[in-house]
Amino acid sequence: MYYLGSNNLLFYKIKFKVTFPCNFKLQRYPFGPHVCNVSFSLRERKRNMLFEERPSTLLNYRGSDDLLEFKLTKVTFQTLYQITEDVRSSIVLSLHLRTQSEFHILNSFAPSALMFFIVLSTLFYPVSDFNERIMVSLTALLVLAALFTQASSSSVKTPYYKLLDVWYAALILLCFIVVIVNASVHSLRQKKGGSVKVSPMLGQIHYDQSYRRAVICNLVSKIVVIILFLSLVTLFVLFSVDLI
Repeated sequence: MYYLGSNNLLFYKIKFKVTFPCNFKLQRYPFGPHVCNVSFSLRERKRNMLFEERPSTLLNYRGSDDLLEFKLTKVTFQTLYQITEDVRSSIVLSLHLRTQSEFHILNSFAPSALMFFIVLSTLFYPVSDFNERIMVSLTALLVLAALFTQASSSSVKTPYYKLLDVWYAALILLCFIVVIVNASVHSLRQKKGGSVKVSPMLGQIHYDQSYRRAVICNLVSKIVVIILFLSLVTLFVLFSVDLI
């Protein structure tokens, strides 16, 4: 008895292990989804062999979903037919992953934000306490720079900037602006012997023009720096939920 090949299909199964690199685009690190594609092709000139099409629900992944800095969400595949002389059929296996950002939120974003709040609090000190304002802001700025170095050494190495790097760079810039504001406020207060005068008879406090300018500059700087920080946080939240 003979079976015609056009009416009877032969299935060939093979089990193997393969190691392959994933070329991720980590500009959004530590946020955003990632896809790692693996392609398999049949190269047969004489035999007409094709991959069998099956629904993606039949894929059975038995490994762990926790892949260190990434979490596997799903596995899909797509069959591609290329009617050429060398390639008759190919299949693309896609691994859908998402960066586990919880670690960086607790170990990078939270401590760096705390350092920024410490620097920002110096703008709420009395404008006459220049030594306390400048010392606290400079010390917190140095700690923030150390945190940036630690985060850069422990995160994924890339030849381009990531969101984590942008976060630290923006916070360092804001803290540097606060340091400049503290120095500028002190300079304004010292112009023309800026001081506060108290009238003993009436118990009234009189501020000269230089002191008023220093207070106004400090107030405006507080509002501007807070708005810039809130804008930065809003942008990162939008990036984390994939709205941008």
